[in-house]
Amino acid sequence: MSDYTYPIELIKKAESRIQTQVKGNGADPKDFTLNVKRQGIGIFRAQTSFQIETDIQQKREKGRKNTGRVVPQGQMDTEVRGFISNLTTQDSTISTAKDIIQKMPLNGFGADKEIIPLTAQKTIFCEHVNCQQCQGQGKSKCARCHGKAQMPCNLCNGRGLLKCMQCHGVGTIQSGDKRIPCTMCQGRREKYCTQCKGQRVVSCTACQAKGMTSCTICGGEGVQSVITTITPLLKTTSIVHIPDLDEDSKRMVARVGADILARGGHITIKAIKPVSDDENDDDQAHIDNNAVYYQGRIEWAVADFNYGGKRHDITFAGKKGAVCESSNFMDMIIDKPLTQIKKAANGEGFVAGLLKDACDYRVSRETLSFIANGNRKKAHAQLCKIYKLGTSSDTLKNITQYGYQALKNVTKRPRYIGLTIGLILSCGLSYLWFMHGLRDHTAQYDEMVRYAIDVVPCMIAIAMTILLIKGVGYITLKSTMRDIGITKYKAPALGKAGLYAVIGNMVIWGGFVANLLL
Repeated sequence: MSDYTYPIELIKKAESRIQTQVKGNGADPKDFTLNVKRQGIGIFRAQTSFQIETDIQQKREKGRKNTGRVVPQGQMDTEVRGFISNLTTQDSTISTAKDIIQKMPLNGFGADKEIIPLTAQKTIFCEHVNCQQCQGQGKSKCARCHGKAQMPCNLCNGRGLLKCMQCHGVGTIQSGDKRIPCTMCQGRREKYCTQCKGQRVVSCTACQAKGMTSCTICGGEGVQSVITTITPLLKTTSIVHIPDLDEDSKRMVARVGADILARGGHITIKAIKPVSDDENDDDQAHIDNNAVYYQGRIEWAVADFNYGGKRHDITFAGKKGAVCESSNFMDMIIDKPLTQIKKAANGEGFVAGLLKDACDYRVSRETLSFIANGNRKKAHAQLCKIYKLGTSSDTLKNITQYGYQALKNVTKRPRYIGLTIGLILSCGLSYLWFMHGLRDHTAQYDEMVRYAIDVVPCMIAIAMTILLIKGVGYITLKSTMRDIGITKYKAPALGKAGLYAVIGNMVIWGGFVANLLL
């Protein structure tokens, strides 16, 4: 480790990044030169452990199926338990699991909380059981006739008799000038049912008068097939033993995450054969057989530089040199513009002037530009990308928040001026409509239609007021942005002035409507 030298080009790359960050922010980039203090290669261990579990799906099908391996009746639970027991102890299954893990990206390193199905080991058992519905007979009592093979006649409703169609149930018919007994029913008013012939019942058509039907549960075979599908699953857990590392590289791996570093190509990972920590422990009983072990290698270096009479550290980790951290030297550099933006956000003085002075620093221009073209969250994310080194998250969060409030303050008074002008014009429009005869032009319409048309001046007034708020605010923002050197921006938000525009116009309109009704 003592003869290891961290690549100078990676140090220069970080030095260039720092110089780019401070350029235009009140500091001389030439003042920032990195000097490596210590460097080395850290070796650490890791493992991806796995548990073999099973997903059991069971279903019943009609009849005698021969899907999978058929087991004797009553032996399904025994077979399933035996299969699971053998599965978790067989060397071939464990070997297969390790092969699958090592075929994953990075040989399975960092595969945490993954669930991997072992489709090759999937097994299906089939058990034939007697149908509980028909007790293995294949037939069951007819649900329609309840096993009687007959049903009440639906034509006569089980009476066996129908009203005589010739005499219509009177019993007599007209013959010449007198009434005589009906020749069809012999005066009895009814005759035998033509469907059941007076028997009151007919044969059940559902079971063909047998009283039994084929069992719908087992399909008439008397048995059902219970099919059990067992799919083995690997559930993984990833562990990185970072205490093995030196302090500097340990801090980096803990902060960024070993799996993230590995995916980015910053550290080297290889699967290894596990070795006992205790060289005198021959049986190595503490080594987990259900795990894949790894050895990781991470290059690191620590450099320093002086700024403002204070020494700052930068830590490098990884063979690409892209992952590093440093003390918050940028917080000192941008403290002055942050203070000015904060004053502008709190309304302490001439807001536009404070922002113009703050924008002598590039970070202020970038912040206000991002906010003017998006929102606070996006602006904060963009700043974090630019100022990855030397700036605390709280500082970037504060400058974003204060910048957002400062831009609102720039347009606050103009927006309320636009609101006032809009409400005054709204009063004039409502007066012309309701009090100066414009409404008389709708006299040809029904009263309800006239009231509906009365809403139009209110809608026009609201739109006009909002346009005034937007227009005056945009003109003010444009002037401020031009002074601080920002050329692209969106129109400012309405803020509470937009809400007041709606409420104020409705109150004015409502007052005139009330006067009209009274």
